[in-house]
Amino acid sequence: MLVARDYSRYPELFRTGGTFPYQEHDRAFLSGVAQGLRTLPRQFLDAVLPKLPALETRLSTRANILDVGCGGGFALVEFAERFPNVRCTGIDMEPVSIQMAHELIRTQGLADRVEACLVGGESLPPEFAGAFDLVTMFLVLHEIRPELKETVLKQCAQALRPGGQLLIFDERYPSGPAELRDPLLIFTVMDLGQSNQHPSGNPRPPGPRGPTSDR
Repeated sequence: MLVARDYSRYPELFRTGGTFPYQEHDRAFLSGVAQGLRTLPRQFLDAVLPKLPALETRLSTRANILDVGCGGGFALVEFAERFPNVRCTGIDMEPVSIQMAHELIRTQGLADRVEACLVGGESLPPEFAGAFDLVTMFLVLHEIRPELKETVLKQCAQALRPGGQLLIFDERYPSGPAELRDPLLIFTVMDLGQSNQHPSGNPRPPGPRGPTSDR
């Protein structure tokens, strides 16, 4: 297992409180993680999206999608292949992952409506404000440092058009061994809507609609 290569670092990291960030791993590790998680967007589209008929209708007609932390681009391609009327943009701060996403998009012949962009720092490009109908995060939120989570979520909300949605697909804590063995029970999806403005004139961070599905 590629992750086992990190184990030798753990004693020192625990002693010092240090970290070994995801983006500092080599291409073999980054590619392995992307391949291992490639089915998650398909799980969402197959198991959860039918429970969100309004979103399914929007994707079937026309929509702009932003995938935050797009990694190797598998969510971008899955959405684009499933819904031929959508345009997908992915962003990531890790250059090797963006390169892999470019290769996948090109191989699948989707470069006319799918792109992956390298971003730096903690801010989304200003042209993203109010540009998207759907913002997705697949197994990304738990990787963000706690002090930055609120800022990232606020920027995701600001990227939404009125009536847009933010979908967070991430890990949950299974209640027992049986759930831990079921891949559909170790994840949860939060569907958060953005349809109004804060009195200050800034977009209001989306309010939770509750767990859409634990399956």
